[in-house]
Amino acid sequence: MADYYPANRDAKSAWHANLAAVIGDFKTKYGIPTAIIDAIIADNLWIQFWVAYRNSFDASSQQLTKYFNSIAGGDDSLEAPLAFDIAPPDTPPAEVPPGIEKRVRDLASFIKGNKAVYSEADGEKLGIVAPEETKEVLDNIYPVFELSTQAEFKLKADFRKRNLDGIRFEYRHIGGKWFPAGVLLVSGGKFTVPPSEPGVAEQVEIRGIYLKGNDDIHNFSPAMTAFIAP
Repeated sequence: MADYYPANRDAKSAWHANLAAVIGDFKTKYGIPTAIIDAIIADNLWIQFWVAYRNSFDASSQQLTKYFNSIAGGDDSLEAPLAFDIAPPDTPPAEVPPGIEKRVRDLASFIKGNKAVYSEADGEKLGIVAPEETKEVLDNIYPVFELSTQAEFKLKADFRKRNLDGIRFEYRHIGGKWFPAGVLLVSGGKFTVPPSEPGVAEQVEIRGIYLKGNDDIHNFSPAMTAFIAP
């Protein structure tokens, strides 16, 4: 699954630098407290310093290994190696509490949860939209979900929201007319499908379509066969 928060150390450094540079532009729109803005800026300073020093340490470690192997090895024809140089770091920024990643994920959830004002353009500028969310063409998407049989003729649906608000499901008895089956806003939710014959298990077909607010977004999924049971 694509993720907006990078795993690579250098990419993480660039990501935090961007967030710290633009977060102030969204303070008023999303009601972000000053303390959180200050924490984001402090986290960025810490990330920038220690990523740069970690990279420097890696280079120095390789230099030290080459220095040692050249002198301690069995080839006396080698030229004398350059002396290694592991310089002490500059004065580091103030140490921040553990949990930088959690803090930015909490902030992203807070911003995206403000559905009245949130836009994907804001998410892209802040760096909190995964690559696949920005590159997929909405005209070509439909929900992909897994269904599991529950008691009392219920079905459980597991799915990804893809930065949309939920899925509206429909059902039909094999070959029949489509009927509303319910709306799920959270993966793992359940909805009920009434059987053709009361109390009798059967196979039905289920399809779904993404929602943005109360509006259907583009295409229904292909029909999926599911089993309902008492």
